[in-house]
Amino acid sequence: MEWIKNNFEKLILVVCGLFALIIGGWLSASAFSQSEAGTNAKVTERSELGPDKTADVAKALTDLTAFAGPDKHIWSSVKLGPHQSIRAFTASPMLAKAGVDEAIRILDETTTPVREGVPNWWLYENGLDITRSDILKLDSDSDKYNNQEEFQGGSDPRNPDSQPEFYTKLRFIEKIEIPYEIKFVGVDGQDISVKRMAPLMADGRQASRLDAKVGEEIFKDDKRFKIKGIEDREAAVDGQKAIAKHLVLIDSLNPDKPVVIQEKATINLATYQAKIKSLLSGSEDTKKEGEEFKLPDFTGYKILLSKIGEDFIEIEYTVPGKPVKKAKLMLTK
Repeated sequence: MEWIKNNFEKLILVVCGLFALIIGGWLSASAFSQSEAGTNAKVTERSELGPDKTADVAKALTDLTAFAGPDKHIWSSVKLGPHQSIRAFTASPMLAKAGVDEAIRILDETTTPVREGVPNWWLYENGLDITRSDILKLDSDSDKYNNQEEFQGGSDPRNPDSQPEFYTKLRFIEKIEIPYEIKFVGVDGQDISVKRMAPLMADGRQASRLDAKVGEEIFKDDKRFKIKGIEDREAAVDGQKAIAKHLVLIDSLNPDKPVVIQEKATINLATYQAKIKSLLSGSEDTKKEGEEFKLPDFTGYKILLSKIGEDFIEIEYTVPGKPVKKAKLMLTK
């Protein structure tokens, strides 16, 4: 025991050395065994790896760098200018144009669009080939709306169930005036003389009325106007201010706004129609305010012409199962 106490440190060193020797021998044996197994392992033949894809890879590389259209936009490697850099390990899709040194950063929203009116990033993120000069006119999901219309309508160009509002396929192409000219001829005692200059009657004559009374329609073939009365009002007569007789009519199209016609004067109380066209089939329809458009391309929709403006119309439309909405269409000349 006394010897162990005096030589304890040496004993520990001897034990550790023996342990290390054992572990080293075991590792060497394992390595030799694995080397033998590797030497005797069966080598996989090339035929067992499947068909040779070398030609396919070469073709794919060629397609990626081929000219895509008449404007010769190509995907290619990019030469950066002295002040340009790409952060390492960051995907940064870029487009180079043949003969142009500077490349376009597709995801940079400040760059000029390659296809006018549609951002580069939108085409890229929707999987559309920005190198095609006709990409905006293509209907990528076959839903009758091209890619440009899908962008403008905020819909998915790759999903046929995602479409812009239907009215983007409508065009307001013509505003048609229907004249309604009335002349207040004069008053003879109780007799009131009124002529309709246009439209003419069925037989080609001007419609007229004598001995009309308050509350009566002024023309037998049209119930639009009734006589409210005769009033004396100040007016310009031969360049001078004077009191003149005025015929006051009630217009059934706008009963809250009386129509006033000075004696011997003619006014045009025209109404208007709007003609619209479907871009899907080219079909057209013409309607007045308050009437419904009928177009074969939109049989499931109720399209009401609510207002005709100077160069626009407003429609109210109902999509089956949804509330009424409004839209404004500008005149397309």
